[in-house]
Amino acid sequence: MALKRYRTAVTIAIIGAMSCVGTVLFALTVTRDRHRSAAADCNSTSCQDSRTEAAARSSVREATECRSFYDFVCSRHRHGRPLLYQQAARALVTKVNASLSSFPALSEAFLRGSCPSHYVLLGLDHYRACVGGNSPPTKWEQVARLLRRLGLAGWPLAKAQRLDRSPWDLAGVLDFNLGVFPLVRLSLRRHYGRVTLQMDRTPLPLRIHQLSVPPPRDLVSYLRIVESALSMLQGGGGASDKDTGMYRNAAAAIVEFEQSLERAQPRDAFVYGARLIRLGDLPRSRHWDWPEYVAIVRDDTTLLTRANLTLLVHEPEQLALATEILGNTSAAVLFNYLGYRTLTHLAPLLPPEAHFLLQLAPWADSGAVTAVSRLSAAPRSSEPARADLLRRSEAW
Repeated sequence: MALKRYRTAVTIAIIGAMSCVGTVLFALTVTRDRHRSAAADCNSTSCQDSRTEAAARSSVREATECRSFYDFVCSRHRHGRPLLYQQAARALVTKVNASLSSFPALSEAFLRGSCPSHYVLLGLDHYRACVGGNSPPTKWEQVARLLRRLGLAGWPLAKAQRLDRSPWDLAGVLDFNLGVFPLVRLSLRRHYGRVTLQMDRTPLPLRIHQLSVPPPRDLVSYLRIVESALSMLQGGGGASDKDTGMYRNAAAAIVEFEQSLERAQPRDAFVYGARLIRLGDLPRSRHWDWPEYVAIVRDDTTLLTRANLTLLVHEPEQLALATEILGNTSAAVLFNYLGYRTLTHLAPLLPPEAHFLLQLAPWADSGAVTAVSRLSAAPRSSEPARADLLRRSEAW
């Protein structure tokens, strides 16, 4: 009996020692990988280099042009007193780094395979390759080429029949390639010891605009911004007289759509916070299908066949209300809205005439977005409201 107890004790001791050794080896591996993450490929330290290092880096810019997104952005916006668009570009890098730093350094490769396009790093990997080393800021020809490649040429649309894809298909393509996420943001989070896909609400440009202007917060100024952005989707040449009315009507419809989303506040529920929901149980409507959208963003159609795949959804009631609004909105309005949000997303890299969009970018002033939970006094959407908005914009 004593010999059996002795053998058991020895076995437990050996297992404990092996566990300790494994823990030490794992810690050393993660520490080593985190140290390697100081390269510009994984974080924003290139924005914090000294002037000497910056000068040395700029001398070989052509050789490393497409090696790192951070090199690309920081080498063009390294200024002692940066302007607004330069601040936004550097803030963009910081936001990406903050997302990546919550995981081990080697998670960048893991995230690329698990949830592409969540990080703006991935979205602008594509975009930075279209920009030459000697041509900052981006030219409108390069923007138009990118928009055509993504299916956004000839905006805004008067009718949805001109497209061969559904609104959620186009949204998935944009989010997969550029990380726009105009309606929800997909991210990876640790949930009870495992990594799961999370769906969060994103701030709308309307909210950011209303928080940045003093009372009374007139929507006419925002309508003019949306109208100008829609005209730029034709290639940056501006709107002709015959197209002005079309742009104004499309802009008014977008403003109404964002107002409806802002009002999509659920009633008080018994269950608060995030909940795990199966992919197949996500809400659907006439013009929106969340399960198919997630499969497009993940670039994996087999997800639709996995019945037990779950997502961590924040405010499921709000998502259901937003889905109902998407179903009641015309496809043409949704297509135009996706094009508008794409320009807003790419604002830091657009030519100077588009820098008025920087104030609407989510990373431009995130503090102001979180300062207020929601707009408190948004007028109800109706045809008379749209007519009044158009009348006031014409008078303006």
